[in-house]
Amino acid sequence: MLRHCRIVCSALTAFFWVLGARNAEAQVPQPTHSSLDRWLPGSDAEAILSVDTAKLPPPHSYDLWFAAGYVRNLLLVTDDNGGATGVLVGSRLFSHLGGSYTALPWLQVGANLPLVLYQARGDAPSAALGPVGALAAAGLGDLSLRAKLALASAQKLGVDLAFVGALSLPTHAPRNAYLGDDGVSFSGAVTASRQLFNFELSADLGYFWRRSAQFLNATLGPEVRAGFGVRRDLEPLTSLPVAAEVTWTLAARPASPFKNINETPSELLFGATYHKWLPLVIGAAAGLGVAAGIGTPDVRVLLTARWVARPANNGAVSETVGPCPAAPADFDGFLDDDGCPATAVSIQSDRLVLGDNVNFEVNKSVLVPKSQALLKRLGDALRANPQIKKVRIEGHTDSDGDAQDNLHLSQARANAVRDFLITMGVSADRLIAEGFGASRPVATNATGGGRSKNRRVEFMIVDATKADKARETAK
Repeated sequence: MLRHCRIVCSALTAFFWVLGARNAEAQVPQPTHSSLDRWLPGSDAEAILSVDTAKLPPPHSYDLWFAAGYVRNLLLVTDDNGGATGVLVGSRLFSHLGGSYTALPWLQVGANLPLVLYQARGDAPSAALGPVGALAAAGLGDLSLRAKLALASAQKLGVDLAFVGALSLPTHAPRNAYLGDDGVSFSGAVTASRQLFNFELSADLGYFWRRSAQFLNATLGPEVRAGFGVRRDLEPLTSLPVAAEVTWTLAARPASPFKNINETPSELLFGATYHKWLPLVIGAAAGLGVAAGIGTPDVRVLLTARWVARPANNGAVSETVGPCPAAPADFDGFLDDDGCPATAVSIQSDRLVLGDNVNFEVNKSVLVPKSQALLKRLGDALRANPQIKKVRIEGHTDSDGDAQDNLHLSQARANAVRDFLITMGVSADRLIAEGFGASRPVATNATGGGRSKNRRVEFMIVDATKADKARETAK
């Protein structure tokens, strides 16, 4: 698959370049005031690697991220005949620190700071390049300030649309390390994304402005940039909280696009994220340069970590499973503001009923924090009632989507609840997890309210002969 993707991307890049191919110009001494590496972390956990989606997290959400990586041959120098004459930046270890905050339903703001932890030249440059000064081994990059504005939703247009802008300040130091641009730079892009079957697709097209500088046989300056990303949640297939991601990024000079391959960097990345330990999301990625433009590495390897803070009860992030029961006989007697016992556990003849909804991340088996608090109370009830010998945790979904995916998702959610209760001190021998998909609806799937009722987790007492004693104890 990697080979096929690289062939396709290389063919597309080469096609555009061949349309306007020209002979290489005479080389001149290279500037060191230049930000070679175009890779940046996405604005939030919704991003597909570096490609932002048009979705905004709910208000008062924030993301903090740390990314670290390695690139090889970030700046490979060639002569007028295409032969390699040396490597100006051969190896680089880098990192990014940043964060974002969603202030309004339509506005997110953030910042990112790149750092170079170590870099080295590589092969000795040819004498044809002239004098080449020392390369600083580490340094600070340009601080970028970001904003993402929601423009339209998929409900109206069929795709989500957003504008993503950034202002970069010349904070780089030292000056002889290819860490930042000469002066202020800014960028703006329109991003479109949508869910298609089990895939999340995103694409952006934008303009990046910086001061122009001649760099060998290429001009570094303003660029038109594009990015394409695809993400597939693998949890319904594997019961593992993992998502696979692929991105392809491309840049070109707006005045003469694709006329010089050195001015047409292109990169392909493959990655995955693991979100079992929310709010911590970790990821890894690896990729390669598709076209040998300036700033395109031969190889890139990434490790990322995000702290993803979301409002626990916001429907944009969590998926509600099951309605609040009407006045159950609660275990603790405390009621929520809406009159529903938010932390109650009702022990009935054949089941345990929670007084609040069980919430998961959308299409995932990751419990949101409020549901974790609720399940802690359920764990207390089970430990206080050893008469209940065994409980079957049943996962159910609505009928939307593929039936097999729904079955896997329901099993993954039941497993997640069982695993959590075990961490709360409930014996694993007392818990059975089983997913039923959409095969046991309790309401119609033709309405949103009905589908919400069908998405549920139920706790069935398997040893029904012991239920009455347990119920009396709870009272």
